[in-house]
Amino acid sequence: TPKTWFSTREDLNLKIPKSKPIRYAQIPFLLKNLGTTETVVATIGQIREICDKFEAAGLPNFPNGIPFTFWEQYVGLRSYLLISLAAAAAAVFGVVCLVMMSPWAGALVLFTVGCLVGQLFGALGVLGIKLSAVPAVIIILSIGLGVEFTIHVLVVSLASLCC
Repeated sequence: TPKTWFSTREDLNLKIPKSKPIRYAQIPFLLKNLGTTETVVATIGQIREICDKFEAAGLPNFPNGIPFTFWEQYVGLRSYLLISLAAAAAAVFGVVCLVMMSPWAGALVLFTVGCLVGQLFGALGVLGIKLSAVPAVIIILSIGLGVEFTIHVLVVSLASLCC
């Protein structure tokens, strides 16, 4: 809050008291007429670069508004989705190898689940569903469902081979 200052006609010393330095700036943005997701993501990246320059100069700031509330999920969505899919695939392979005591079983389950995820990506493209947070979560959850059904088939086939 700036210091209070009043002047009168008789005041000959017109020194305005210095305010405290700005500690934090919150900048609201309302961007319109950005037609595609790529345009919005590029704009968010440019605004973040400008904010980083001011932060490096000593002014902590935080942009907010509709683009940052609803569209910032798209900035790193593909890379985070790939990291999540890789982590889930590694976990599935490790757990199946330990439980079934066979790396071959883990590879079969991983191949089947990979085909399922590929088909799901293809279905999203054919249906015209754009990748956002909800389809990304559905794709990650599909790995769990695919593993569950694949394990049932694998256990039955292993049981029929043993008996």
